[in-house]
Amino acid sequence: MLKKIDFGFALVTLILGVYVVLEGFSYGFTAADGQPGSGLFPIIVGFALIFFSVINVVRSRVDYLSIQEEFSLLVTKRMLVILLGNGLIISLMVFFGIMLSTILSIMFTGLVIAWGGVDKRFIIQMTIVSIVTTFILHTLFIKVLRIQPLIGIFGF
Repeated sequence: MLKKIDFGFALVTLILGVYVVLEGFSYGFTAADGQPGSGLFPIIVGFALIFFSVINVVRSRVDYLSIQEEFSLLVTKRMLVILLGNGLIISLMVFFGIMLSTILSIMFTGLVIAWGGVDKRFIIQMTIVSIVTTFILHTLFIKVLRIQPLIGIFGF
């Protein structure tokens, strides 16, 4: 039963992704001055929805990747903690800036997911991944998209 529901939601999000991409292109990928247009981010989000929905459709149809027939209470609690924690981080983004907020968000999410299996090596890996990912995204925003990201009180 849950497999059918999962398949249905995957199809709905796939259709939603296609709609978001089409609407994003109607707003314009770039503005008249060559800067990113108002449709850029909806297009990116729409393509992400399409990509992950296709994965979910395949996963829900292949037996060896089938999902469990019950939801774990622990997983549900962790997901709520991640949502609330990231909501707090996003609300403080004006104070921290986008770089520090992104690093904190990646590290917080990783620590909550791996709770109980966290050791020194994991923390070092999470720190490296969060910093490298943030600098790549920051460079992408500044150099490719020519968008100045939000800067916090620490100057980055």
